[in-house]
Amino acid sequence: HMVLYGARAARKDLLRAVNNLARFINRWTIECDIKLKRLMDYIYSTFSWREVNWIGYDIEALSLDLFPDADFGGCQATSKSTSGCYQCLTGPNTRFGLSGLSKAQSVVSHSTPEAEIVAADFGLRTVGLPSLTLWKAIIGGKRKEVIITVHDDNVAMIQVMRTGKNPTMRGLGNTHGVSINRLK
Repeated sequence: HMVLYGARAARKDLLRAVNNLARFINRWTIECDIKLKRLMDYIYSTFSWREVNWIGYDIEALSLDLFPDADFGGCQATSKSTSGCYQCLTGPNTRFGLSGLSKAQSVVSHSTPEAEIVAADFGLRTVGLPSLTLWKAIIGGKRKEVIITVHDDNVAMIQVMRTGKNPTMRGLGNTHGVSINRLK
């Protein structure tokens, strides 16, 4: 549990690997032992790595940026994808990481855009919208509107979020519980 705490507090690069191993805690295999050894070797060899943040002075120039991502079929045992997201405050002379999460998707995705859409929904629901409420309270009346900018690397997923239309994945709401209109 110390590795999980370290991953959450200072090493977001470890989240996926730690969560992947935690999935198999009740059905541990020799392969899990090998993965754990490899993870511990990686931690030992990169022990000096830390998340570094810097803060500027202009609160009105700051924006909330959310970076959701998914690995399509990343778990070899179950073919399930993993959703991850990282949120930070950005602006001139500012880059401050607020949170990072990694979680296995509950259902097998059938395409990369589907896995990315589920990851974006996960990021907005669990990190984006709660931080938006907090950020509005922090800045008070200094700015009328606070916007979360979602950054993604999948063109098909970006197009679905912009248009709100997704004719090829009609069952997304039934299988994953994701509403495309809500994402739009």
